[in-house]
Amino acid sequence: MLTQLSTAKRVAGYGNVKRAKVSAIAFTSNGQIIANAHNRRVGGIPGKWTEHAEEVLIHKLNRIRAWNRYSDITILVLRINTKGLVMAKPCKKCQQILKQYPVEVFYTNRVGEIVRWHCNS
Repeated sequence: MLTQLSTAKRVAGYGNVKRAKVSAIAFTSNGQIIANAHNRRVGGIPGKWTEHAEEVLIHKLNRIRAWNRYSDITILVLRINTKGLVMAKPCKKCQQILKQYPVEVFYTNRVGEIVRWHCNS
């Protein structure tokens, strides 16, 4: 997961949200990166200020029909701010989205460790 972590850090840097940069990457059981995404500010949509990295990633995976092409998909979500890696647990909305797909999800916790998200908690 080291290669995926360095890719996720790089992708997070592309985000245009000042408070924190979040990225999500999807990869297969053999480590092949399928798609990546970062959070971004959006304009023109009333009541919506940002798109979460998880939302964008799922949209990309649907667009490339990843669910038909790959059997085991893992998603890594990380968040970077001025202190380094910080909590990136998916929000309630993103949790609901992720529960609809056959994925295993990992995220960075408060101290920057990578932990597995248990979708039933």
